[in-house]
Amino acid sequence: MKTIKQWLTEYSHIYHETMNNMINQISIPLIFFCIVGFFFSLKLPFLKLGDIEANVALFAILFLNAYYFILSKPLAAGIFLFSLTCCLVCYLIEQLHFVPLIQFCMTIFVLAGVGQLLERGTITKKLSFLHYLHYLMITPALLMSFIYERLGISH
Repeated sequence: MKTIKQWLTEYSHIYHETMNNMINQISIPLIFFCIVGFFFSLKLPFLKLGDIEANVALFAILFLNAYYFILSKPLAAGIFLFSLTCCLVCYLIEQLHFVPLIQFCMTIFVLAGVGQLLERGTITKKLSFLHYLHYLMITPALLMSFIYERLGISH
């Protein structure tokens, strides 16, 4: 199994292009949020945390962070905090009854997906389909590593 440094080095070359970097810094967190929102919408009424019904997102976040924890504990901590923030925003959207969470996430997902399609045109020249799928798993860690580097935190 590759180390986090190997994964980040392998995919960081994509970020030399300013347009790819900008698109990813916007679309990847939005897509991540939407996926959390989709899972958050799947309630588990047999499990309650006080007055709040548990949902599939809580379990998905635990599994996802277990993967990142194996790769890098500091990056896993950052992604865990971002994941919890996504859950909090999902909870607030549900409580405000402004728009159904699933509809909100679907709209954002489509818009962010368009950005990814624009960016994907330059990436597919460099990655096979399977590498591209893994790239989507590693990209949140890659973006978190950029934040850590700016803050002077080692990962």
